[in-house]
Amino acid sequence: MNRGWEVSRNTLTAERVSIGSSDANFLATLPQFVEFVRDGHFDQVAHHRAGQLIAEGHAVKVLNLRSTLLTIAGGDPMPSAAISKLLSMRTGQGYAEFAVSTFGTDAAIGDPDQLPGKWGEYLLASRATTIYGGTSEVQLNIIAERLLGLPRDP
Repeated sequence: MNRGWEVSRNTLTAERVSIGSSDANFLATLPQFVEFVRDGHFDQVAHHRAGQLIAEGHAVKVLNLRSTLLTIAGGDPMPSAAISKLLSMRTGQGYAEFAVSTFGTDAAIGDPDQLPGKWGEYLLASRATTIYGGTSEVQLNIIAERLLGLPRDP
């Protein structure tokens, strides 16, 4: 009531920007992933995949900056915030999936205070990120409707 939806929308947008731009201590971060890849011995295919994930991590940082600048300028950061949130969550999952596939069962059953088990914990926590701040499906709908101009879902 009295612009309530606008307030709610702005709150969710701010949440998406903060989720995408913050480094939560329960999720793998870009610097942690870069260190992991640098210290590991991987074949060319694994290095290629790691490079893709690192590039996506940097793209997320640029999108977050864009969303913040749009907000400061009084623009609508919603579409770029949705893309940023979606990409940051998928990239964070990618970091953890890559590391867990490298460590194998040590990541799944290892001590979460030690490196292999910590990556297993990151993988589990990364699943929740696709729910809070708006599910991935909601983010895709926002992108489709607000950025691409596609019709609303029925």
